[in-house]
Amino acid sequence: MSASNFMAVMALVLQHEGGFSADRRDPGNWTGGKVDKGTLKGTKFGIAANSFPTLDIANLTKAQAVDIYRRKYAAPIRSTPCPTASTTPSSTWPSTRASPGPR
Repeated sequence: MSASNFMAVMALVLQHEGGFSADRRDPGNWTGGKVDKGTLKGTKFGIAANSFPTLDIANLTKAQAVDIYRRKYAAPIRSTPCPTASTTPSSTWPSTRASPGPR
């Protein structure tokens, strides 16, 4: 995938995933991956405490989130062809890859 395609997809993912959330009922917001297990750190831009328990989620920047998506998700799968920027956010691959589970 080209760098411009990656960034176009990331723009949709970041918009879809939104800002910071620390909903106590969401297991992804807890470092232990279950409600009341570990520390409630939240989720931001689709980057969740259950997957990144040592990360300062609340202060995560968009640039840091994009770097995480690139290193942890795009690079390992060699950025196989993915949807174009005109695709709806719900079908973009980083969103489902990084934050699986109920919403």
